[in-house]
Amino acid sequence: MVELKNIEKNYTNFDLKINLKINKGEIFGLIGQSGSGKSTILRIIQGILKADKGEINIAKNTEVAYIFQEFNLLYNKNVFDSERLWKIKQKLCRLCEGGSKMIDTELLIAIKDTFIMVLIPTICAVFLGVPLGAVVFLTDKGGIRENKFINIPCNIYINVVRSFPFLIFVVILIPLTRLIFGTAFGLFPASFPICFVAVALYARFTEQSFYDVNSGIIDAALSMKASVFQIVWHFLLVEAKSSLVLGLTSAIISFISYSTVMGVVGGGGIGDYAMRYGYNEYNYALVYKVVTIMIIIVFSIQMIGSRISKNLDKKRRIY
Repeated sequence: MVELKNIEKNYTNFDLKINLKINKGEIFGLIGQSGSGKSTILRIIQGILKADKGEINIAKNTEVAYIFQEFNLLYNKNVFDSERLWKIKQKLCRLCEGGSKMIDTELLIAIKDTFIMVLIPTICAVFLGVPLGAVVFLTDKGGIRENKFINIPCNIYINVVRSFPFLIFVVILIPLTRLIFGTAFGLFPASFPICFVAVALYARFTEQSFYDVNSGIIDAALSMKASVFQIVWHFLLVEAKSSLVLGLTSAIISFISYSTVMGVVGGGGIGDYAMRYGYNEYNYALVYKVVTIMIIIVFSIQMIGSRISKNLDKKRRIY
């Protein structure tokens, strides 16, 4: 038996009031227009949302399960993983003071998914973007290894990827994503388009950082018969490391912005969380909460990146 007594849930432009009782053995259908509160009622019964007023009575030894209408359930989790996560949440709630301080498991999952979607492109940017930027710098006209047959294709890749509106680029890459991962949905498939942009974006950052290095240092390296690898590793990267850190910091902040779009392909993340449980549920307080969290994250990353860059620059000047 499930009973809702004088349940109320108030939003800015929507108020829900309901009394409901479902007895054992009954099959109950809930019908209503879009936005009339059907999902809100189910979320309140499940414990996902907390009612502003009223009480919920669920018979002893009765289990309540709720499968979301969205294709990816709990942020790219299947039915079994979703149920497992809800059970974890319920245990966490019982550990709190009577459940009054509920730990928002979904928000933690969303932050974790965002972290992964930013970490993967960051790794690609460092290990693929830096070499690509170095190749563009070295093979440019007047460069150490001038070669237009290498330079032009690399520049085309960088310029084309950076010029695309990101959402359109994600849609264009869906066939390739499915070919590689077997699906276009999921955390890693969602990170795939960001990796393309990350490599192109940071390659250009790297190229510009190398151009800012004093040409006299490169001339000195050439006079010492240094190889191309030695010039890049021991001279260019050393002199440009402060600028490269600042560029990587800006790139990471851009990746966070891109990750908020990835809910379109089932990637989850904090932006998708804000849309699902904030905007779609008329819970604008939650939207502001998420925005505040993202601002704090961005400010923290910028402060850390700027501090590291300044320290590297000071050490370079000392030596």
